[in-house]
Amino acid sequence: MHHQVNRTTTTLKRKFIDERTDLSVLRVKLETTVLEKIAARLKCLEEDLNEGLEALTKSIDDVQNTVDILTTIKNVTGLVARILVII
Repeated sequence: MHHQVNRTTTTLKRKFIDERTDLSVLRVKLETTVLEKIAARLKCLEEDLNEGLEALTKSIDDVQNTVDILTTIKNVTGLVARILVII
């Protein structure tokens, strides 16, 4: 009787381990499939994403140019103000 219980317990443990392994394999396959679909969608959007990135970079450059112009104006105005104080 005790030997039969041990055999059943061992069989159940093996079955559990096998099913857990199968579950892990299926989970990895599912994750891989999902990632492949995401990669395919990103690949389709790659050109649009690159264009958006270029537009964003240009906008940042434009803002930097504006900041540079305003800084120059501020500096010139400061110089003019100092000259006017002297006069």
